[in-house]
Amino acid sequence: DSFALENVTLKGTLSFFLSKDEILIKSNNDVKLNKMINVYANKKLNDSTDFEKIVIEQLVKLYDFKVIKEIVPSEAWDLVVVDSTLLTRYISDTVSIKGTLSNSNKEVSIKNLGIDYLAIGISRGCNKLITNKTKLKARYNIKVPIDDFERLKIELLSNYGISLVQSQLMLEYT
Repeated sequence: DSFALENVTLKGTLSFFLSKDEILIKSNNDVKLNKMINVYANKKLNDSTDFEKIVIEQLVKLYDFKVIKEIVPSEAWDLVVVDSTLLTRYISDTVSIKGTLSNSNKEVSIKNLGIDYLAIGISRGCNKLITNKTKLKARYNIKVPIDDFERLKIELLSNYGISLVQSQLMLEYT
């Protein structure tokens, strides 16, 4: 089997092979971390753990960096429902199991997806750790701005009944 990742960032590639969200990968050289790369490799069946380790080792050699893990207290933001009647208006009536998460520099939208996906979209768009504390299983259609974090908090609360509550977690960064 061969494996290819084309036109991806080094950060995204590390995220994939380390099984870590991109927000948990830090560097003192963002230019290097955001460099677009291509990864090609041959993979034998049933050797995924060794394969991932070998790819990481090759990336370390090729791009001259170290993989260090450290546990650090980190700011997080929890999505919490404070007005379920507002949120109920945005439950998707689509029967399809397909959903869409759209991110731009200005907004995040989910169509026929759960709140977990909203948390992912906001987290990536705002470069903040967002966790879903709602425990909701329904699918929603939600669209929020991400170009201004204060405006995001206001719109989530006033339009959807969701509050962003600041918290702190001990997280392992790589």
